[in-house]
Amino acid sequence: MKWDEIKQTADCRCCKGTGKTYDHREIGRTVKDARKAAGLKLWEVHRGSGYSISYICDLEQGRKPWSSEPYEKIMGAILRLIKSGPFAYRRYNSPEQDEVTQGADQGDDA
Repeated sequence: MKWDEIKQTADCRCCKGTGKTYDHREIGRTVKDARKAAGLKLWEVHRGSGYSISYICDLEQGRKPWSSEPYEKIMGAILRLIKSGPFAYRRYNSPEQDEVTQGADQGDDA
């Protein structure tokens, strides 16, 4: 789903309920469901989108408001990781494995 397709369904607190705004919790649930359905961890989406793990978590929980930029980047990262194949996204190592992989890569060049 693209950002333009998301409906404004929540009552706006700024205009005392006379208008509609985005339901940030619902958008967060949708993104989290997509990430989990793809079998991706937060750190993998972090690596693919450039946003911090804590910021992605806050967005998914509805603690931060969504806008088109983070939505497109995060959903784009999820889609790219899915399209790259079931094991291709594993090339992004977990933070604990970074040092081990970097050391192994340097040894291959010699």
